[in-house]
Amino acid sequence: QLLSLLKHHSDLVLLIDLRRKREFEFEHIDLADHIIQLEPVSIRDSYTCHEIEKYSMITDTDEERELFARRDRFELVIVLDYNSTRESKSPELARLISILTTKNAGVFLKRKPVILDGGYKAWSESRSSLSSPMHGPRPVYGRDRSESVNSISSHEDITVKRRTSYNERSLIKNVGEFLSGQSRPQSSQSSVELKSPAVVPYHEMYSRMDLPSPKPELSKSSSSPSRPSPALLSPALLPSSRSSPPKAQLPMLPTKPISSPAPVSRSGSVFQNSLSVMTGLTNLGNSCYMNSALQCLIGSKRLTEFFIVGTFKQHINMNSRLGSKGILANEFSSLLTELYRKSSPSRPQSVTPRQFRKVIASLNSMYRTLDQQDCSEFLNYALDSLHEDLNENGNHPKLPELSKEEEEKREKLPIRIASTIEWERYLKTNFSIIVDIFQGQIMSQLRCLNCSTTSTTYNAFSTVSLPIPENGPKSTLAACFDEFVKPELLENDNAWLCPHCKTKQRTLKHLQISRLPQVLIIHLKRFKMGNYLTKLNTYIDYPLELQLDKYWPNVGSELERLELSRLPIRGQVPPFRYKLYGVINHYGNLINGHYTAFVEKGPGNGWCLFDDEKVYKNCAPSKVVNGDAYMLFYERV
Repeated sequence: QLLSLLKHHSDLVLLIDLRRKREFEFEHIDLADHIIQLEPVSIRDSYTCHEIEKYSMITDTDEERELFARRDRFELVIVLDYNSTRESKSPELARLISILTTKNAGVFLKRKPVILDGGYKAWSESRSSLSSPMHGPRPVYGRDRSESVNSISSHEDITVKRRTSYNERSLIKNVGEFLSGQSRPQSSQSSVELKSPAVVPYHEMYSRMDLPSPKPELSKSSSSPSRPSPALLSPALLPSSRSSPPKAQLPMLPTKPISSPAPVSRSGSVFQNSLSVMTGLTNLGNSCYMNSALQCLIGSKRLTEFFIVGTFKQHINMNSRLGSKGILANEFSSLLTELYRKSSPSRPQSVTPRQFRKVIASLNSMYRTLDQQDCSEFLNYALDSLHEDLNENGNHPKLPELSKEEEEKREKLPIRIASTIEWERYLKTNFSIIVDIFQGQIMSQLRCLNCSTTSTTYNAFSTVSLPIPENGPKSTLAACFDEFVKPELLENDNAWLCPHCKTKQRTLKHLQISRLPQVLIIHLKRFKMGNYLTKLNTYIDYPLELQLDKYWPNVGSELERLELSRLPIRGQVPPFRYKLYGVINHYGNLINGHYTAFVEKGPGNGWCLFDDEKVYKNCAPSKVVNGDAYMLFYERV
């Protein structure tokens, strides 16, 4: 029955596959045009459909999240796991069906969700001609969730060959082909195809899964090893009237939306409010730099929930080359949990992070002493280390370097196109919630003033360090950004060895933020190295709300805009508005100084000052914007 639906009315059917990501990537129903994978352990009883979209689909593609948001546009939603039947459903599948029907967040399905009787196992057995995308040892299926990350990733053939939500295998393979292919003359056939939006040159880099663009007509009977693209659904694709039955008989189900209670939002729940952790951290001897950084990280509720509810355990990569095999991630979760449990807005308490510091010291000798350390360096180290523990692609081989010819061709691409290509390459070996929340990308370009040859690099960042203009006792954050993007002249000993001129030439260096993160962490460069280390005490006036569109690359033409529409978006859609939620202050000098943190904790608590174990509530905004600010935390709204 499902086969008939997919052959004749695939555009009307949405499949939700509730199996582990590795199981799904290993094999799935690839005849479906619209299919979503959800992790069973990420669907919680208290969730609504809105929370599934926001929290459970962190590792899904933009297209999958869009499909889930538009689930009411489909005539039929079919759910499946490995082997559940209508009479014997797994707890996870039963939970998902209940959420879809009773906690729909105001999005009503046209029909009650249908279970694929027998799940993927029954489908696979009945479709013996359906080949698996790859060969080799199969992962363990069923309802046993005790399988560790190591149990599957230890199989090298699966680890390297498996498909992921970013289609890494196809992407890396085709970057060189895409760049080199631009110089080849187009055949008459390709000239005709260029009239269709489906064949923009940049499209060649990505598989059908990554792009919502139209695809060539394929034989439905063929089995493709790659996952089909969930195309963005338009209302025009649905029949204007449901009075005419489709050729393939739909299951006999109610045609009216299932009645549901008013949507439930966890944003106003006790749990969400409790994520405004109000617990101090004891100073263990010049550890104020660590305490202040941790308080501002905890200010990101999305990160805090990820660790407190235990979701992070499903993402630890024991084989990540640069990770601690989950040691730091587990200790960070333990500390957060203790802070959460002791949180008491009416009477703030404190926690002694002794074990967390021991773990940090065991991983990095810099933190074994009681010396004062730089807060920004510690924060970058903590974020990088958590990322490597949770880096699902941390065991992938390093990316191949682009050839000289490929680099030259990339230089001719618009910044937005080139930065997107480089970001997709970056995700090949870097894929974690830390990347999703905190990481952006900076473009650095050198331009020879003699021959105009350029060399551009694209690098990920967790914090952006802004220079402070030294033209008075007071400046603004906007002036710091302007100073950051202002071209810098390189000459004499600092001149660039131009590959075209074959000699050092006067050069302009230009920086630009090519991708903006969900949480933007700004480091103000107050310490300056001359004959000796000095501190710039310039008062920086920073806003509570920040707009950054002017620092993001513009689209230069309609052709570029069209080509960008074929590439993954991953949140890069203006406007880029941010709200301040954290400030780290520094008093004194780098050797003899002290750090504190302001963190916004919501209604009733307001801006709170964390001075190690001491917590002060409802601080005035005029105190928050102060001349001792060293790091700023802005969250996109």
